[in-house]
Amino acid sequence: MPTVPNQPRRGPFYAQQGNLRQTRWRAAQRLQRRNWAPWQKSRLRPAHRQQARMGQRTGMGTFRITVEIADARGQHFEAVEMLVDTGATFTKVPRDLLERLGVPVESTYTAELADGSRVPRTRGRTMIRLQGKEFPTPVTFGEDGEQKLLGAMALEDAMLAVDPHSKRLIPVDALEMTSTET
Repeated sequence: MPTVPNQPRRGPFYAQQGNLRQTRWRAAQRLQRRNWAPWQKSRLRPAHRQQARMGQRTGMGTFRITVEIADARGQHFEAVEMLVDTGATFTKVPRDLLERLGVPVESTYTAELADGSRVPRTRGRTMIRLQGKEFPTPVTFGEDGEQKLLGAMALEDAMLAVDPHSKRLIPVDALEMTSTET
């Protein structure tokens, strides 16, 4: 389409009047309003940022998995969706579920939270089923409203590792650190 030299172009990305800088600025403003600008694709909108802070969304490398928690005798299992957290030592299960299943409290300990504060916790031991494997593992009695977590000890007991890119658990071989010296 031929253009007349001093006539402004018309269309969605061109201003009817003004210079090139103004045209680019207006185009960027339109893209921002539509929320699909290439430099903003990975940014969360403010409402999603708020949800992420409240634990409703998971970020990069984090995901949820269904774990089955057994009663004290290891006969009856209940499914629970948990956040996989390699930074947590123990698996955290809601207190009311563990008490309903009859899991006894074995000990208390002090846990350090991500903000550096220390809180008292109670711990027990029960069987869990994860990706077809059943094994005993220590569990922390979580309080109301706390996130359910699958901790590092349970992952090690099941010989599973986290694949953060495909957001799944993968089987791994056991490690033995033996010396070749006699």
